[in-house]
Amino acid sequence: MSVKRIIYLILAILGLVLPWYYNLQFFSNAGLLDFVNESSANLAAKSVSLDLFIATVAGSTWMYAESIDFRF
Repeated sequence: MSVKRIIYLILAILGLVLPWYYNLQFFSNAGLLDFVNESSANLAAKSVSLDLFIATVAGSTWMYAESIDFRF
């Protein structure tokens, strides 16, 4: 396995485990509706949420385009 693949694997595992650690702590005290409400509770939270959403859409589009060898 190449170094690049190992780095991607480690980042993928961290990206799964670390957020869910905190999500599960939150869900043990509150529900999904509370999570949605608090994730947009202030302008800073909205900014981070939108930034991550846009980055996710851009990254997903890039991965899809690369997977089918599509050229823009």
